[in-house]
Amino acid sequence: HRSPKKFLCSNQQMDLLQLLLTAFLGSLLAFETGSAVAVPADTGTIQCPENFGQPGAVYENSKVYNWTIRGPKAVAIRFHFAELETPYDRLEIFEGTDDLEVSYRRNPKFRINPNNATSQALVLIAPVLIRFKTDSSVAKRGFNLTYTLEESLVRFRTFTEPSDDAICSELEVSDRDTSNVSIEYRWLIDRPGRIDLKLSFSDLARIYQMTTTPDKEPVFIDGPKEREGTSRFRLFGPVLVQVKKTQTRGRVFRLSYRSSDGDLEMPTEIIKNEEGKRICYQSKGADIAVSNVTTRAWSIAVNPQQIVELELFDAEGSQPHTDTIGVYNGVRPVLSESPIFSQTGLLGERKTVRANGFVTVVLTTEARRSRRGLGLSYTVYSTPQAEPSGQIGFPKGSAEFNSDIDYRWFISRDIRLSIRFASISLRPNGKLYIYENTTSEDEAALRFLVTNASSRESEFRLSGPVMIRLVASGDGQSRDFRLSYAADQSGNTDMAVELIDGYRGSRALIPENGSPTAWVIAAKPGRSVLLYLPELPVESGIAISLYEGAVTSLSNSEPLQRIPYASIVRYNGPLTVVYRPRASSFIRSQREFKFQLMNAQEPLVKDSGSIRCPQVSGETLESEMEYRWTINRLNLVVIEVSTVDIGSGVIELYEEAYLTDEPQQAKLKFVLTQSNATARGAYRLPGPVMVRFVPGKDFVGQGFNLSYTTKERTLHRIFNYDSGNIFCPETALVNYEKFMDYRWTINRKSIIVIRFDFIDIQDTIEFYEKVDESGEPDRRRWKLNVTQEAAEASNITLVGPVLIRFRTNSQVTAPGFQLYYQAGSKILDSGNLSYPENYGYSKYDNNVDYEWSIYEQKTVVLTFIRYDTESNYDWIGLYENSPVHEKPDENKRKYRLTGSGYGETYTLKGPVLIRFKTDGSGNRDGFRMTYYLEETSSLSGDSGEVRWVNPPSFTKAQVNYIWKIDRKAAVAVKFSGVEISDCCDKIQLWRKDSSAANITLTKGNATSSTYRLIGPGMIKLVTAGRPMQRALNFSYEIGDQFVISSVLTQTQGEIGVQSSNLRNAIGLDVCDTDGYDMEIDRRWVVDTTAAVSIRFVQAQLLSGCDKLELHERTKIPTPRSRVFSLTDAPLSDLMSTEFKLRGPAVVRLQSRRMRPTIVPFGATFSVNRQNLSMTTALLRNLDGLQGCLMPDGRSSCGPSSARAWSIAVSPQQTVELQLFDAEGGQPHGDTVSVYTGVEPRLSESPIFSQTGLLGERKTLRASGFVTVVLRTDANEAKRGFGLQYSVKNVLLSGRSGEIRFPQNSSDSSAFDLDMDYSWIIQSSGSVRINVRSLNLQDGDKLHLYENTTSKDELKRRFVLADASASESEFWLRGSVLIRITAAGDGSPRSFRLAYQSDPDLKLENAVEVVKSSRGTRWSFPKFDTTDRTERAKIVWVIAPKPSHEFTVHILFKEEEFFEFYDSYTCGWFVYAGNWLTQRLSNDSFEAQFSGLTQHVSKSGPVSVYWEQIEESSIIDRCTDLVFQFDYQIRNVHRYLSEDSGSLRCPEESSSTYANEMEYRWTINRRNFVLITVTSADIGYGNDIIQLYEMTDGETDEPEESKLRFTLTQANATSATYKLIGPVLIRFSTDESLVGKGFSLSYTVEERTLSRNLLNDSGSIRCPNEEYEAYEHQMDYRWYIPSSRVVFLTVRSMGIQDANDVLEFYEKTDSSAEPQPENRKYTLTGDSWSSIKYVLVGPALIRFKTDHQNASRGFIIDYYLDRYVVDSGKLQCPENFGSGYYLNNKTYAWWIGDLSLLEMKVDSYDVETGIDKISFYEKTQLFEDAQDSKKGFTVTSDNKTAHVVGPVLIQFVTDISIIGRASTYLTRLLTAELPAEEEMKYDLETDYRWLIDRQGWVSLKLSHADIVRLYEMTADPSEDRLAFVSEHRSMTNATSVEFRLRGPVLVRVTTKRVSGNIFKLSYQSGSEGKI
Repeated sequence: HRSPKKFLCSNQQMDLLQLLLTAFLGSLLAFETGSAVAVPADTGTIQCPENFGQPGAVYENSKVYNWTIRGPKAVAIRFHFAELETPYDRLEIFEGTDDLEVSYRRNPKFRINPNNATSQALVLIAPVLIRFKTDSSVAKRGFNLTYTLEESLVRFRTFTEPSDDAICSELEVSDRDTSNVSIEYRWLIDRPGRIDLKLSFSDLARIYQMTTTPDKEPVFIDGPKEREGTSRFRLFGPVLVQVKKTQTRGRVFRLSYRSSDGDLEMPTEIIKNEEGKRICYQSKGADIAVSNVTTRAWSIAVNPQQIVELELFDAEGSQPHTDTIGVYNGVRPVLSESPIFSQTGLLGERKTVRANGFVTVVLTTEARRSRRGLGLSYTVYSTPQAEPSGQIGFPKGSAEFNSDIDYRWFISRDIRLSIRFASISLRPNGKLYIYENTTSEDEAALRFLVTNASSRESEFRLSGPVMIRLVASGDGQSRDFRLSYAADQSGNTDMAVELIDGYRGSRALIPENGSPTAWVIAAKPGRSVLLYLPELPVESGIAISLYEGAVTSLSNSEPLQRIPYASIVRYNGPLTVVYRPRASSFIRSQREFKFQLMNAQEPLVKDSGSIRCPQVSGETLESEMEYRWTINRLNLVVIEVSTVDIGSGVIELYEEAYLTDEPQQAKLKFVLTQSNATARGAYRLPGPVMVRFVPGKDFVGQGFNLSYTTKERTLHRIFNYDSGNIFCPETALVNYEKFMDYRWTINRKSIIVIRFDFIDIQDTIEFYEKVDESGEPDRRRWKLNVTQEAAEASNITLVGPVLIRFRTNSQVTAPGFQLYYQAGSKILDSGNLSYPENYGYSKYDNNVDYEWSIYEQKTVVLTFIRYDTESNYDWIGLYENSPVHEKPDENKRKYRLTGSGYGETYTLKGPVLIRFKTDGSGNRDGFRMTYYLEETSSLSGDSGEVRWVNPPSFTKAQVNYIWKIDRKAAVAVKFSGVEISDCCDKIQLWRKDSSAANITLTKGNATSSTYRLIGPGMIKLVTAGRPMQRALNFSYEIGDQFVISSVLTQTQGEIGVQSSNLRNAIGLDVCDTDGYDMEIDRRWVVDTTAAVSIRFVQAQLLSGCDKLELHERTKIPTPRSRVFSLTDAPLSDLMSTEFKLRGPAVVRLQSRRMRPTIVPFGATFSVNRQNLSMTTALLRNLDGLQGCLMPDGRSSCGPSSARAWSIAVSPQQTVELQLFDAEGGQPHGDTVSVYTGVEPRLSESPIFSQTGLLGERKTLRASGFVTVVLRTDANEAKRGFGLQYSVKNVLLSGRSGEIRFPQNSSDSSAFDLDMDYSWIIQSSGSVRINVRSLNLQDGDKLHLYENTTSKDELKRRFVLADASASESEFWLRGSVLIRITAAGDGSPRSFRLAYQSDPDLKLENAVEVVKSSRGTRWSFPKFDTTDRTERAKIVWVIAPKPSHEFTVHILFKEEEFFEFYDSYTCGWFVYAGNWLTQRLSNDSFEAQFSGLTQHVSKSGPVSVYWEQIEESSIIDRCTDLVFQFDYQIRNVHRYLSEDSGSLRCPEESSSTYANEMEYRWTINRRNFVLITVTSADIGYGNDIIQLYEMTDGETDEPEESKLRFTLTQANATSATYKLIGPVLIRFSTDESLVGKGFSLSYTVEERTLSRNLLNDSGSIRCPNEEYEAYEHQMDYRWYIPSSRVVFLTVRSMGIQDANDVLEFYEKTDSSAEPQPENRKYTLTGDSWSSIKYVLVGPALIRFKTDHQNASRGFIIDYYLDRYVVDSGKLQCPENFGSGYYLNNKTYAWWIGDLSLLEMKVDSYDVETGIDKISFYEKTQLFEDAQDSKKGFTVTSDNKTAHVVGPVLIQFVTDISIIGRASTYLTRLLTAELPAEEEMKYDLETDYRWLIDRQGWVSLKLSHADIVRLYEMTADPSEDRLAFVSEHRSMTNATSVEFRLRGPVLVRVTTKRVSGNIFKLSYQSGSEGKI
């Protein structure tokens, strides 16, 4: 014994000789070049890589490995491991060669799939080549195999389909001698019932029936046959065919069979040969083959008119026996009643029997084993037809139609014969072959193939002897024919001829016919023949020739045409078709030609005419004829039908149907019948027109008459190529049509050069340029005309696209013209250009010189987004004034761009040429650019009108039409007419120095108003390249003053510019010093009769440039209506003063700015319904100057007016006033009065009053609010008034004190005006403020500032807005400003503060100590960023009463989006503890940074602070943001998890609960929770108990949707409350009344928790949270509602004991309780596995827990797979026909029927070749799709198949194109295939299975217990007990088979033995004998 050798994929052992051979011979040895390593051993191992199996070992990439196993022997290969990168790395095995070059031309015998490589052994004939080729990417672990070489080889194949036809072995011819390898083939047809078998083979075959192994004697032993189909057998299945070979060259075995449930009495062989021998014995004295078979038959069925001569003999050396031989007439099962010969015990004799017709030999053997046998030889003699004339008919009497028919008749006369059929019926699949010059089945002598009744009208002329052969399948349907024959008297002929007398039909071209065959289509005169000829390969040497007339000899005839290709031809008849193949080169497939007789008619070409059918009056129509006429004119054809009598016939009118065209459905326009032909009138069709008349078969009629005329027609052609020819007419050697409008569009956006090559016309050719594709001529695009004389000129150059139009007259025609065109440089009209076209994805080419033209005569503005060229070598040239017809002129090149550039803009005068030129090396990205066109004109004069009309612009680029205004003045524009594109065009008004359009208008709104513009500027029309005519009508005026008036009707709003917009604009606006001639007069009119309040919030007025005035009681400002002139007012006074005017009021600004469009102030206005008696200025500054005093002494206070100045800074103010008149004033009677209070609430009498103040100054002091009133007289004298004032605030400087507002509780005057009052507490240390009371209205705010005595926003720290601050304590640093702001709505407000100043206490930050239970706080991040000495920080200490244990819950918010970075600039921090206490004691602390929008809960006091980090460079991110947080004080949240319990609030029985608190408890169980309140003392106020269900624990805030019960003192104890856990109990108290609290108890009950799982896959986790235990007393349910199959896998399992049970239910109903019969699996903690559990949906997973132990639970993964369906109709998607299936998805369906199923795809629309529909048979519910079980894949040509159930249907889609998918129709067939059930069953159990089938049932069993089998019953009765089967193992299960009569009951009683397995498979047949 030799040890196996190992061969590795290594290349390290090559010697020098190998290297030299590799270098010279290429691919002999090296692995890298594909050489092979010979493997000489008889057994061994091949593995790759060399270190296979070692850790990390993988094979190499980009390699080719080859191994050869040389023979000649049989090679068995088994793989032990295979892991390859499929399909990229390929492992292939070739049989019968070790030649590498040969192998590359062959397909491998096996291509190894690593997924199933180890499942079976491979057997081949040596030599064998193994090739492994890897790609360049992924490498894997490789493979390992072993091989052995044997002297013999057995190949086995099993067939299980209902039928099959296969070549079972076809060994390639080998150059090596392999005769010493013995090969045995076995083919098993594993089907029950009757098997009809056909064999064709080259060696001795043994045929066995009713067995799967050759352990019995064969039924038949058959020798080699010449052709398939000569051996047919009828046997009982299963059938085994065994063939042994000793040579392997060119041997072919072909087997076809069909299984059925038909009756079979005995095994039979059907013999179709005319002679032969059959034996069923062995001549050397071995065991006799016939001993175990009782009856068999041989039926000799060659021809029903045959004579059979038989010779019967026994075996040599036979022993005496009583076997009986009988010879009968007929074929089984229809035999003659008595044999024509019979003998028993034939011994040593030879008997000769002669019989007529079909003959059957029947052998019946005795059951005794002895040496004997039977041999028979036979010879069949057919009866020839020897007479010169006669008849042949089939059948004669009864005939055999149940078996395949192959019968022959001979006419043996050696003369020319004429054959005519009297009748013939061969349908559905019968064929009649006619041979000449032969009496055998010689394919070369076959001349005609007759398949239908159309040959009944023909005569066949052939040379005798003639053989006629009938072939049909044995389907039970009858066929018949009758023919007569006689000597041909027509004369000599040299070929077989069929004379056809029919109107239409088809004829077969015999592929192997070596002689010519002719068909004479004998059409009558006036008829034509239309032929449809097939395509024949030219290399085959086959041709079809057509001859005029009836030709029966080719010696003296010349063909009309030879046709080697598919075509349709038409000739006037008669016509002869000759088919002349070459005998040495013939095609293998059969072709045919078709013919149709029609009328003979020349094409109609006149301008008008008529058609009559029939042509001759009185002639009748032929019903099977087809009549056609062609009006061969390109014009428009008008047809009118005058008379019609056509019965059931139809007249069809086809348009644009040329002479060679066949009728096409797409061109059919009208169908005329007897009823409608004359109803319509005229029919108009573009020519040529085909008129087709098809007569009816039942009634013909007298025919019809019609007339036609031709009219002018437009014929348009489009050319999309850069060059080409245009012909008119398109057909050579004819003239162009009259009355035509020919048009040709050269659809190229280029320069088009046209040259005439030929012209002979009588009309004019028109040329248009820059057209569209419609073909409609536009006179605005017309360029020139060309006539016969003008065409001799030079070439024509046009701008494309070009339209050529040629209109012909109705009188004269001519030969026409031919021209050639060539496209030159490209024309740009799109507005952009990129080169290369895929710019950014590829580089440009070298050695290019491209040109693009912008042909418009306008200014062109080009912008290069980017260009990148090879510097100095590749360049872009820009040429201006460059006509499109000229070559590039370097003198006109304005710019040359090379290298790189971005965003560069160039302006050129059009036309513009863009040229790009590159050299032969180096390339870059290229360029991308855009452009637009401009056309400019100017507006002059003070006014004018523009009426502008522009013809259509055909460019797609943007075109700007500009009207310039050069004057520095005001411009008013009014549009009266606008005709532009309403979607894409726009009108813009531009200021000269503006960066964007100041006004933009559209077609819809341009005429709605007058638009004003400040010159210089322009009016611009921007078009979007739509080809249309545009028009603008507008008038304009240019003047010195520009009035802009805005009317404001709302009750409040804004005027001018607000916020930072003005800041950004300031500095850009300066007063006009450049000679502006105009002034902007802006007016804002507040249109109301009530009082108007105006406040300025921004201002930047320029003295001498701006005039700002306020007017009242007017809409049009005048000098008398002016009440305030504010131009020179100090900015602080302007912004701190509120102006109250009597409406209507006007704010007027007159300006002469360089940028007058900017409004230099911002203001707000509001309408107040208070009664205002005079104009009032409400002053808020601490000091200022007011009055009506103008610098030049002119009074700004009009006569007979009254106005007031109210000084209202603080209600505790002290005011010092100085009153004076104007310098140089004249005497007057004006009165000045001073009152306390604010207008309109003044003191009854003034504290000062004087009339005629002149040259004096009065000083006054007053406390509180002060108002100065000036009343002027009617005198127009020159005088004025001045008011100087200063306000002293109360400074609070003591160590402690109180601030109260209002000071006097009865003083209500302070509430009638907007409040902004301040108090200052002076301190050098820190100030503590306690808010005693705070009563504010909505919108009011109390501001606290630190380290300031002014309203500095950067020093503001706290803003108090609600009562939550009334219990707070504030600590601030330095001097503190307290400020209240409120609206003057008359509603009372109040607050009271106590303060204490400590000069020695130095704090780092401002602090608020919050005492309220809930509230909101804000941050104000506008800190003083210039002070870098400390961090800006605000701290809130939330510290309620210390007597209660509490939790602070905080929710952070933000008013707008803000992103925190790693190095944050500002943010919230949270510190657990009292920050102030820690700081005051100098203790250190740690704070935690907290992000926004999150919850923070901490026990005890909590400090929250906002911090801004001064070191950050991006601190401005914090300056404009406001953040807030909400807080809530609660008790410490308690969690209860026991099955029952109680709680009490408060916990101490003797205490009371707290006010403004919130208490929470959570019963953290998911069960049902029952709560009973046992006692309650919670008052009758707003203290309530709220019960929430299904909460989520600590982070779950109370949600309104989860609130179930609200309990008060009145109802708390009235009931027991049932909720779904977890349950939140919330007790909220208000600020009043407290009680002793409440107590309650709870219990937990079992609860069902259900969830629906709607996803296709997922996980079931119980409990949901990791590291938790599942609940007690729970009924968890997960419902999967889909009807698909559900696969489940237990990922982890942790169930505590056997009382917690996990159950799987299938086919459930979610609305009902789960039923025990639907429960499929039950799992416990110690009874589960990781196998895949399979359920049929809808599925329920149920987990029930008890009240004791709990554990970590389980995780189950699931996914949905296939749908379970019955036979019927499927469709995918469900909305098939109106929707589409999904990409990247696998659809699946499973049909559990065990029968034979017919799958038929009714509709099919998928991505061909990519999205695949496959059918897998015999696939169990739990099995995945396996290629070995794939029975059928749907294609467009393959939509129906039979598969064996169970069937898996799988539709796999990819990620791209989608379609409508398909519908499937599933039908159950009659045949049954094996059903199988395998299970692991329970012990000591009585199992029963009923096979409820009629007829016989075949069973195979494998089991470990006793099995009892009962037949013909459903109950286990002893009288029906058929078998008792002992223990069987799984290994020999197939050797035990039982056959019983159904129904069959299988009963198994299991023993107490572990691991019992029961397996049963059965087959059932039809009712019959068994």
